[in-house]
Amino acid sequence: MSATPESLQIAAAQQPDKTPDVMAALKNEKQGKKEGELHVLEIIRRSFNREKTTKDTFEVFIQKLATKLKDPNNKLAKFGNTVFLMQKTDPTTVEVHTFSADTAANLIKNFTGAAKLLKNQGIKKAVTYADSPGYLEIAKKTGLPVKVGQSARVVSGKAQPVYTFELEL
Repeated sequence: MSATPESLQIAAAQQPDKTPDVMAALKNEKQGKKEGELHVLEIIRRSFNREKTTKDTFEVFIQKLATKLKDPNNKLAKFGNTVFLMQKTDPTTVEVHTFSADTAANLIKNFTGAAKLLKNQGIKKAVTYADSPGYLEIAKKTGLPVKVGQSARVVSGKAQPVYTFELEL
């Protein structure tokens, strides 16, 4: 499992306040790449094309992501062929968004790695959302103490039912 959170968060955080520079940092990500691992942008592109929860084109979506990464509370972490967008909502809580081009078995491993990373950084709680029931099985298989609930989230201007996942670290 290849963890490269530092390379992306530092590269994105140290860029001047211009979206193209953040984009360059994402495009030039190479550190810690093992054979068979995809580039961060390719992972995000594959996930975007599979999920398609927005009317935005990939280029517009990635510009919005780059803008989010200007905020020092938002970081990317890469494990295998999974990229996590971690948005700190308070000093000990992170909202996690997942982009993956991995198998379910590797995704389970990657979630476990991300949980360890967050715990090592002093985070006490991670929250994420999914509209697919397949993530219920993945959450169970991680062996982590994940609390699952249901709620509604606004996606592309429409309220949709989603599963909520809370992990106390």
